Amino acid sequence: GRLVLRSRKEVALSPAGVQALIKQGFNVVVESGAGESSKFGDEQYAQAGATIKDLKDVLASDVVVKVRAPVFNPALGVHEVDMMKDASTLISFIYPAQNPELMDMLSKKKATVLAMDQVPRVTIAQGYDALSSMANIAGYKAVVLAANSFGRFFTGQITAAGKVPPAKVLIIGGGVAGLAAAGTARAMGAIVRGFDTRAAALEQFKSLGAEPLEVDIQESGEGQGGYAKEMSKEFIEAEMKLFAKQCQEVDIVISTALIPGLAIAKKIQISDLPQLVAAFHSLVGLAAVLTCVAEYMIEYPHFATDPAANLTKIVAYLGAYIGGVTFSGSLVAYGKLQGMLNSAPLMLPGRHALNATLMAASVGGMIPYMLDPSYTTGITCLGSVSALSAVMGVTLTAAIGGADMPVVITVLNSYSGWALCAEGFLLNNNLLTIVGALIGSSGAILSYIMCVAMNRSLANVILGGYGTSSTGTGKPMEITGTHTEVNVDQTVEMIKEAQSIIITPGYGLCAAKAQYPIADLVKMLKEAGKRVRFGIHPVAGRMPGQLNVLLAEAGVPYDIVLEMEEINEDFPETDLVLVIGANDTVNSAAQEDPNSIIAGMPVLEVWKAKQVIVMKRSLGVGYAAVDNPIFYKPNTAMLLGDAKKTCDALQAKVRESQ
Repeated sequence: GRLVLRSRKEVALSPAGVQALIKQGFNVVVESGAGESSKFGDEQYAQAGATIKDLKDVLASDVVVKVRAPVFNPALGVHEVDMMKDASTLISFIYPAQNPELMDMLSKKKATVLAMDQVPRVTIAQGYDALSSMANIAGYKAVVLAANSFGRFFTGQITAAGKVPPAKVLIIGGGVAGLAAAGTARAMGAIVRGFDTRAAALEQFKSLGAEPLEVDIQESGEGQGGYAKEMSKEFIEAEMKLFAKQCQEVDIVISTALIPGLAIAKKIQISDLPQLVAAFHSLVGLAAVLTCVAEYMIEYPHFATDPAANLTKIVAYLGAYIGGVTFSGSLVAYGKLQGMLNSAPLMLPGRHALNATLMAASVGGMIPYMLDPSYTTGITCLGSVSALSAVMGVTLTAAIGGADMPVVITVLNSYSGWALCAEGFLLNNNLLTIVGALIGSSGAILSYIMCVAMNRSLANVILGGYGTSSTGTGKPMEITGTHTEVNVDQTVEMIKEAQSIIITPGYGLCAAKAQYPIADLVKMLKEAGKRVRFGIHPVAGRMPGQLNVLLAEAGVPYDIVLEMEEINEDFPETDLVLVIGANDTVNSAAQEDPNSIIAGMPVLEVWKAKQVIVMKRSLGVGYAAVDNPIFYKPNTAMLLGDAKKTCDALQAKVRESQ
């Protein structure tokens, strides 16, 4: 079928392969456009005897041949395994060690699977060894790309400007790719050196005219299936010394080593970006602490004669303090966002007094640090402020609830910027200083904007405060009445009748990864002539802009994604509002109940629309722990259930009705 990843250039079957199968009596169905990236047009497949159809028809075949393992198809809003026939045969790259969930899905389908990545490297299976074919191309392509970037001929030249020596190429890994690279580089006139942990591979390097390299440690790298295995720590250290020496001599290094089943990297899902950002902030904070302490140690001998010594000491102290708060605070934020820690605020007894004591101790430590010129005092004070600030980062961030995580992320972003600024000053690196100042100031401005969007002060959020600046002292309003529930079919009828639709997503959409079916649903509705837009609250999600990024990644046009201020006035003229996974950001208590803890908070005024459908798991409260009156309003209906499953069902029903 057609590749979901457009950057890939492969196709599972060439027109010649189709012709061979048809001669054997098979009926071959090829997805339209499947061979475009490989320069095989639909007409070539048709001439070979294939029938051109869409993906659904292809996956419904008895035998399915794919390059990439079945994945969730964002355009159709369904996993490709779900479109396959029961007891069918799949020939594809599977990588079972990395994809246990896919294996379970295929098992439930009772599919017979031939994993191309598991074909053994033996003579009888050579015609099916797709990995070797790909490796052969990779080795050749690596040399071609290197030659293009290198800037001069691989072979030696005698020119009018003088003699030009041949290029020296080091190839690490003597598998199929490495040997293909060695042969190509030698053919282009380069001096080639090759390294591998297997003696047989070194002999093959030698047969191609390359110089085999070895380390002093005698250890065999022969693994199963013709591949190498992981080596001992001592062997790897010897390898690194050899590579370091060779890198001083060679012009080009090509690494082709591969151990099947060994994880190289983990792809971070876009819905996990807030956690990733928090983790990166912690690294910036730790780097700032270490840099400040290290620079103090390096610069200390010059303090007696340096006129800027006091300024350097002040920056180092402040950098260590900010870095410590950023490091530990970001780790706590990561734990809350990842679900490793309870997202509810941790209200320690006397926490304000504790934080004040920590702050006073940190400030007080600066007095002996600046007045006493001894090295021991300076290092002790820096170490103490680093520890105190790390404790303060924990006590501050732990007291902040999950609803305020977007602000926490921006504040930590600002902290990391100022820590980076201190690093840049100490390292005399103007780029770090400028970038740090930009990050610090922009993070502070964004934090202020988000606090305004919640009608709260920054101090109220950071210190784990309760309520907004408009919250009254009385008892919150009691919500009475009954709610109305609808099912998917009723919702689809409302969608079909509406001409103007606004979708207000929240964190529930992120958690359920429902952006793909929603994007496809919006596309179908727009093609039907309906006006569809998104309304995004400034603090929706767990990170500023998280909803915007998710929708953009799913292919939603950016011009229909509007901010709260841009769309709030349009709700009275809107036929239907779909609230997907949002609660506090559409809570009418912010305007109707002066005693609510979110009183005065700007919200998306969805209840002013003609009809509202709220898609949630239950009638439960959001992160602010406040009941939502719109659930019980006469123009609101509840479509309860998992956001992903509900959106998938809506997408399928709307597609059927077209």
